[in-house]
Amino acid sequence: MTRIQTPPISTSTVVERTYRPTIGVVVISKNEEREMPSFLAHLLPWVDEIIIVDDTSTDGTQALARAAGAKVRVIEQALHPTYGFAGQRQPGHWPPRLPTGCCIWIWTNVYRPT
Repeated sequence: MTRIQTPPISTSTVVERTYRPTIGVVVISKNEEREMPSFLAHLLPWVDEIIIVDDTSTDGTQALARAAGAKVRVIEQALHPTYGFAGQRQPGHWPPRLPTGCCIWIWTNVYRPT
């Protein structure tokens, strides 16, 4: 019988992993051109992704949101004639989902987080 020598396992070997949860925000907007730059400037440093569900804005809301960069996705969705604002808030009504592990829902129109 042959004996195989193996080195002892070090008890001081610890693998440390840091975990930072990802954060995504979904916000509903309509004609928020005036508020959008401030909203995005305050929120972008804190989140991994923002999805803006826009109710066919007629001002520059969508253009400002799209110009904010890769972290922002815009989904154009008109209010349903029967469901209105409540229908727009239903996540199943807009196809893309946040790929992140966590999300924050902002049900009201764009506002500056404090």
